[in-house]
Amino acid sequence: MAGGRTRRRVAALCALFALLVLVPAAQATIATTPQVTWQTNGRVNTILQIGGITYVGGKFTEVSDHSGHTATVSNLAAFNASGNYTGWTANANGTVKALATDGTGAVIVGGSFTQINGSGRPHVAKILANGTLVAKTTFAAEADGDVQALTVSGSTLYMGGQFQNVDGHARPWLGAVGVNNGTFVSGWTPFVDGRVDGLEAVGGNIVAGGFFLNAGSAGGGHPSIAAFDDATGALQSGYTGHSPNSAVVSMTAGGDGSVYAGHFNNRFERFTPTGGTSWQVGFDGNVQAVGISDGEVIAGGHFQNICDPGTNCTNPIVRNHIAAFDPSSGALDTGWAPSVNSDLGVFALADTSAGLAVGGDFTRIGGLDQEHLAFLQTGNSVPVDSTPPSFSLLPDATLRKATTINSGKVPALVRWAATDASGICSYALQSTLNGGSATGISLPSSMSTTHAVNLASSANVHVYQAKATDCVGNATAFKAGPSVRLTAFQDTNAGIAYTAAWGRGNAPLAFGGSVHSTGKAGASATFKFTGRQIAWVATRRANRGMAHVYLDGKLVANVNLHSATIMHRRIVFAHAWAADGAHTIKIVCAGTAGHPTVDVDAFVSIR
Repeated sequence: MAGGRTRRRVAALCALFALLVLVPAAQATIATTPQVTWQTNGRVNTILQIGGITYVGGKFTEVSDHSGHTATVSNLAAFNASGNYTGWTANANGTVKALATDGTGAVIVGGSFTQINGSGRPHVAKILANGTLVAKTTFAAEADGDVQALTVSGSTLYMGGQFQNVDGHARPWLGAVGVNNGTFVSGWTPFVDGRVDGLEAVGGNIVAGGFFLNAGSAGGGHPSIAAFDDATGALQSGYTGHSPNSAVVSMTAGGDGSVYAGHFNNRFERFTPTGGTSWQVGFDGNVQAVGISDGEVIAGGHFQNICDPGTNCTNPIVRNHIAAFDPSSGALDTGWAPSVNSDLGVFALADTSAGLAVGGDFTRIGGLDQEHLAFLQTGNSVPVDSTPPSFSLLPDATLRKATTINSGKVPALVRWAATDASGICSYALQSTLNGGSATGISLPSSMSTTHAVNLASSANVHVYQAKATDCVGNATAFKAGPSVRLTAFQDTNAGIAYTAAWGRGNAPLAFGGSVHSTGKAGASATFKFTGRQIAWVATRRANRGMAHVYLDGKLVANVNLHSATIMHRRIVFAHAWAADGAHTIKIVCAGTAGHPTVDVDAFVSIR
């Protein structure tokens, strides 16, 4: 599918409540499919543009292109404006979690590492643009625990994380050093009582977000996010209106001084330049990354849906791990939905010269293979996403083993699936009978990809057809699957050939009122049919044993009919082919010691 499109928006929230309404379109564009660039073999946690170079940090050991070229790295790498690996080498012996720059082109890294290029650098280090590690005598900063966040204001580098000491001085969770020499800044004395995951310098303040319950003083309240004077560390006003209180795990600042915060409790919100609460959006997973690109604020994380806060996601809008919003209003960009795979999704976002850089746990984005790092083109030249989804599985009714026939109806499951670079946001299902008009089928969810049916043996022909709509509004026509005609062949059918030692017995609870059974090893029942699916119906109970199942002369299954619980009319074996054809199924008694009996209640075919 092509990339981004001109935006139509839905207002995700007014003030503190998520009320979805249509608003006018915007003109900014971000592609929904990634450019063909280098990638990493593990999670990208942080991304920073310095000049024309994009630096990434995380937990990975290799970078590669799509032509088989690779390079060994260690948790750090750099890429040019085309997304190609630059060869810049700086090796960290642990995960890199934060990046900053000193303003001269050097990159400052923070994380769980204790060494860079084999030299001791506890949790923070400075590296020159040529990959040279700055000597400890020149940049002395260190911490005694993971550095999760970095930001620079003037000549000061501010650090947040899981540490208790900075440069040997007590500074739990928050500390500051000189950005040029790394020496401890003793005059900055903020207080928080828990881990800090985000830092932003805004208008003379340092805004911190994290897992703390108190800021400014013990017992003082002010959980999760707070602003501190950048010279003294004194707690400032604002950043108190968010609800419910929850840890902040990601953060970015806008050019106007607004702060956008992603929460551990599935919330995403904007604070005004003075720290007032502006808007809030709910998700069904954490917001692990926040970025600004092409006039929009982007949220990334573990989520798969946008949800009205407080509703337990009863009216979800599908967004697979990434979504874009209007910075001022929180309006959802309904024309942009580059679907990202994996459970954990996106961990890093940054605006770069190569486009919007996306980092995380994923291996596919926008329907294309791109591992852990992707660049999405930005600008008005981005093509419009106008391609509807593609069905990877047309709707078809499938016979299922371990199900029971009741009231003469055979259970089957209709399955379908579609793919799209912008993700699938809804499906619809219809059926026709004997070529008649289509009838809509109610689904439990707009994202359902299965529907249970019960079919009678008859000459009736059912056809199921599905429609898929992607997350930017492109829809397919209804696409029909193969015709479905179910036929049951009872145990007395003349087409079933039994060898000696099989006997027929009345069985009122059987599908057709009787079964053929045998306890002799090697005794077989053979049935030739034409179709694309076959199922064997039998009885499971304590005196039943093992049978071998052959299809077209080949052993395909060993089926154990033994069960302490009696089960009549049980589908004990089912198989499907891609198309109709002439086939043979053969059931052979294995002669299980002590309970050798196997039976044929019926065979069921679909063609």
